[in-house]
Amino acid sequence: MARSEVSNGSPSDPSATDLAEQIATLKRDVAELGGMIADMGKARSNQAVRVAQENAVKAGEAARERLEVTRAQADDYIAHHPFAALGIVAGVGFLAGLMSARR
Repeated sequence: MARSEVSNGSPSDPSATDLAEQIATLKRDVAELGGMIADMGKARSNQAVRVAQENAVKAGEAARERLEVTRAQADDYIAHHPFAALGIVAGVGFLAGLMSARR
């Protein structure tokens, strides 16, 4: 059997009780480390969700702004070119009717 030295320099045989206590301590330490790793993973995933939400809000605001600018441009075009706008709408309606016609 292997012999270990105690800090005072005298040799001693580890007993089964000592080994069982060390194994139990190691099990507790491993379980605690596993819990810490899980907590770190949860914190990182929560942070990633928060960043994704912030990015989604920013993208939504940017899209809303672009839509508002496009709407204003369309209103301006219609106000300055009413007959052209009417022709475009009629053409789009005609094409939609052709595509949706039953055969």
